[in-house]
Amino acid sequence: MGGMAQISTTHPTFCLLLVEAEPIKNDRDDVFGACPRESLASHPFFMHSVLHSPHADTPEFSAQISLKKGRFQMSDRPTFIPHLVCSNAAAAIEFFKQAFGATEILRHPAPGSDKLMHASLSINGGVLMLNDDFSAQMGGKSETPEALGGTPITLHLQVENADAAWARAVDAGAEVIFPLKDQFWGDRYGILRDPFGNKWSIGQTVAKPTAEEIEEGAKAALSA
Repeated sequence: MGGMAQISTTHPTFCLLLVEAEPIKNDRDDVFGACPRESLASHPFFMHSVLHSPHADTPEFSAQISLKKGRFQMSDRPTFIPHLVCSNAAAAIEFFKQAFGATEILRHPAPGSDKLMHASLSINGGVLMLNDDFSAQMGGKSETPEALGGTPITLHLQVENADAAWARAVDAGAEVIFPLKDQFWGDRYGILRDPFGNKWSIGQTVAKPTAEEIEEGAKAALSA
């Protein structure tokens, strides 16, 4: 592992090390040396590199990563992660895959149950954690958005093509609650609700208004 300090965590070869059957080197043999797959799987840079790999959204990469998913540690993840309670976590995962292009990192079923006690996904370069509702074990009160009558939290996706991302989510079954349109702050922006009650916003920067233009736009929007 002596060569690890020299590795760029976004280098595609590093991100694909676990895909190879044997330790590999990149086109600069002096960078990597022989790094065992088992050592890399627990390395603190590993999760960051998986999530930011240019190959992370490909089925082949996801399939190989799933083989090592049991080695991930909580300490390997970013330090701020949204964590959802869902009425059906397994169904939510499938929806997030269809609607937002999520990649499943891992899931832990609850012993003797169809419920998931934990799951982690990669979405749009970030991490989302979720689990099923275990109200019987958590004081008897359900914490899902459906049970609470909604949620004040919006999960935001900043994308390069808002119209394409929006259409994909709507086609998957997301409900429009704030139509996608160009906004005064310079983004094309809208808000959706997924079938489990969570709110998602999608934005794409399409203009860069001045502070004065944003101020005037805010006044006009709030007075309408």
